Amino acid sequence: NRIDSFTGKPYSDQMARLGLAEGGPTKKQYKLSADERLLNFILATEDIDLYNSYRNGDLDKVIQAHEGSKRFKELHGKSDVSTIGGVTNSGITKATVGQTVDMVRQSLREFEDAYNKKVPQSVRDTMPIEKQQAMLSLMFNAGAGAVGKSEALKNYNKGDIEGFYREAFDPEIGFTKVKGKDDVLRTDGGLQSRRRQEQELAEGTWLDPYTPQEI
Repeated sequence: NRIDSFTGKPYSDQMARLGLAEGGPTKKQYKLSADERLLNFILATEDIDLYNSYRNGDLDKVIQAHEGSKRFKELHGKSDVSTIGGVTNSGITKATVGQTVDMVRQSLREFEDAYNKKVPQSVRDTMPIEKQQAMLSLMFNAGAGAVGKSEALKNYNKGDIEGFYREAFDPEIGFTKVKGKDDVLRTDGGLQSRRRQEQELAEGTWLDPYTPQEI
């Protein structure tokens, strides 16, 4: 089999992952969400225990949805939205690791559809893949609607990368605040960490935290 230079995997395997069949009709391709690097980043930054179970192959392990940490509730005076694997308001209270990863994959494809509508083709053709994945992660975590109206996206689309980093990832002015029950926006340490890691992803310096389980 020929090797795909982008993924390092056999070309036929890559076609299957993108939903293509040799000799069959062309289906929608997902350049960003089909890459395992982005999936690994999302899982690791959303739920490190889920990520480690996934990488260890423990796909039948059952995990619970959560509504934020104790720190989040104390800081903002309310629970976070119900989340499982970073997918919010799914209505699912528990699922296996394998089912949760499949939900994350599907959610990433949906956010890539939104990304493709908000980012011109010329940008998608020329922007480095790491920066595109960082933008998709930002949309996944902060919402495509909020990011779509932001100065971060405007800077991104016009090629002002420093402006994009500032408006998206800066600890004070980026997407780092959550509104409490008193309608006051407060900076959240967890979001600051997520934004820092997204900038590392964009710059190609993010370090995968997975370490193989000792036998």
